[in-house]
This record gives sequence, C-alpha cells and structure tokens, in this order.
Amino acid sequence: MMTCVNPYIQYMYSYPHKTAYRPLNGISFSDYAHFLSGRGHGLYLHIPFCQAKCGYCNLFSVPGMGMDAMSRYLDAVECQSRQYARILSPFDSEFSEISIGGGTPLLLPEAQLERMFHILYPHADSGDTSLF
Repeated sequence: MMTCVNPYIQYMYSYPHKTAYRPLNGISFSDYAHFLSGRGHGLYLHIPFCQAKCGYCNLFSVPGMGMDAMSRYLDAVECQSRQYARILSPFDSEFSEISIGGGTPLLLPEAQLERMFHILYPHADSGDTSLF
C-alpha cells in the first residue's frame, strides 16, 4: 500500500511576515558589522517588484510599478550599498553567496538588471568569480 506524504508537514518559511517590518529604533548596523568579518557570508538583495500580487505571498512586494519606481529603488540600493561598504571596510567583509529575491526580480529590464549586478559586484568574494 502506497502512503501519501503531506508536502506541507516539512514546509518551513524563513522570511518574516510582511507585518513584521517596521523601523528599528536604537539599533546600529555598525555595532554588529564585526560579525561579517572576512569571507564566507551571504548577501540577500530584495527586489520587491512583481506584475501582480499573489494571494499566498506575504513578502513585501509592490505590483504594477513602472520603470521610474524601479530606477529610484536601485538608486536607494546603490546609496545603501555604499554606506554599508564604508561600515564593513575595516572588517574586510566578502560575500561568497548572493541571493536575489522578493517579488519577481526578472521583471527589471535588462539595463536595470545590469545595474543591479554592477552594484553587487564590489561586495562579491574576490576569490569566486562564478558569482557573476
């Protein structure tokens, strides 16, 4: 007799629910930057754009945004990337894994995808060229 396994028994979702996002007051990234010292860390870039919001999705995502909104978002990512790089520079932090997720990252046009990788490239582990 064949036993069917419920696929949801082992299901684990590691992202916080969208209601968990709020300002973090009294916390400074620079106080924790030393934990990212050296190599072997993972970097996640959240791209929140999608064509439509799926009913099951609880990630922060925004459907129907145009190229201008996507460009402004990448402007903010680039600015934040420079800020983090300054904070992390004393610790020689390098990321050996880079994950891109969120809404539908491939919704970005080709030029914006290239820009996104250009923003991420300086943070990649210099010993692993397979990342890009």
